[in-house]
Amino acid sequence: MKSLSDFQSREDKSVPHLISESEGSDDKEFHNLMGQYKDARRFSEDPKGANKLLRKAMGLGHRGKVSRNAKILAAYL
Repeated sequence: MKSLSDFQSREDKSVPHLISESEGSDDKEFHNLMGQYKDARRFSEDPKGANKLLRKAMGLGHRGKVSRNAKILAAYL
């Protein structure tokens, strides 16, 4: 059985992954659109505006250069 000192001594070296320029040319824009969509969906009274943001983000995801990691990141926003 592990003791409490074992858990405290172990460091968590994982850091959040930032989107770099080399991943996909449209990753940052896709991430921003998905963030705006999720905020609009949760806190806005305009569902049509939220759906418009989603359609724009999904179009960018299909036709743009969005990496798989950026799509997974947007799912966990």
